[in-house]
Amino acid sequence: MEYVSYMYLRKGNHATKQPINVYVSILLHKGAIATDINKETLDDLQKKKQEEQVIQIHKIAQPEEVVKVALFLVSSSASNVTDTTVYADGGLTLSS
Repeated sequence: MEYVSYMYLRKGNHATKQPINVYVSILLHKGAIATDINKETLDDLQKKKQEEQVIQIHKIAQPEEVVKVALFLVSSSASNVTDTTVYADGGLTLSS
């Protein structure tokens, strides 16, 4: 149930509001998310419990939770974040 998103962003100089030609790549690993693509797992209580047991925080993420991470990464608050991997998977990667 893991999917990966790549974000290629054009960063700017926030002090002068001038764009600069620096491109960054951020890899966002997402774990199990409660979306239609996982409907079969979500509808089967036993499968859902099995999936939740392998996630460190023992819950399947809501889409809004992962969106908040993505929005942070594209915001000026993350202006120093570049060429990195962010895991928004509830600790699923740690269990693998």
